Amino acid sequence: MTASVGVLVYNGYHELEFWYPVLRLREAGIAVSVLGVEGDQAAYSLLGYPVIPNSALTKVSPSDFSAIVIPGGNVRNIAQDSSLRAFLTEARGHGAVMAAISQAEALLPSADGVKSASTMIISQTSDELPQWTRKLLAELSS
Repeated sequence: MTASVGVLVYNGYHELEFWYPVLRLREAGIAVSVLGVEGDQAAYSLLGYPVIPNSALTKVSPSDFSAIVIPGGNVRNIAQDSSLRAFLTEARGHGAVMAAISQAEALLPSADGVKSASTMIISQTSDELPQWTRKLLAELSS
């Protein structure tokens, strides 16, 4: 199966934590889909930069993705979104690599009740993005 990565975007996302993995993954030839947590309309970053998702999160299947990337930012706005929680839990259950950056670690589903454990790749800060991305690329190529 060819790797396919879903990268979440939401109002209040961190620009570098969104664009760095998107561009590096695309550079590596990996199919990247930008998924709008809050729908298919533009999401605005912490600094006000818009990104138009390829699709709303509710219109795709978690099983379509080898990995889910969750950039940090103001995750409080989406932390209680039940559709997002269900999507992430289902993706993890299908074995998708779960890759979170900084504040987004709080959104990762726990292993409780999940049949198959997926790999978790976590970056504590934006400074770790190069190493974090190399780990993600290595996991996707294995």
